[in-house]
Amino acid sequence: MLGIETIENVEYYQVLMRVGNGVDELWLLNRESGLRDMMRTPVVDGTGTAGLRTTVFSDWRDVEGYQMPFRQTEFFKDQQLTVVWTSVEINQEIPESLIEVPEEVRRPAAPPAEGESESP
Repeated sequence: MLGIETIENVEYYQVLMRVGNGVDELWLLNRESGLRDMMRTPVVDGTGTAGLRTTVFSDWRDVEGYQMPFRQTEFFKDQQLTVVWTSVEINQEIPESLIEVPEEVRRPAAPPAEGESESP
């Protein structure tokens, strides 16, 4: 834990999380509820400009004993993206047909013709 941060009269524990890709995320855990209400992640945009993406989790609901956010809003520079879930199911079976890789994707690509480059 790094410390405590107050945003709009709400106190959050600041917890630094090192994720598998080597990027550190700063999680803001609501001191009252214990839920991860926000997360800050360093990112680089398509132009190579570094910045900080803030993700806000809200509309928490109980799903089979787990608290799940049904709304997630991401802020990066002047952009905003909101995802809203209408339902969440835990540990559901996924039919093989939904993850079956089509034959044309499984088939290896033809090698380049003689004299052609492999990259575009």
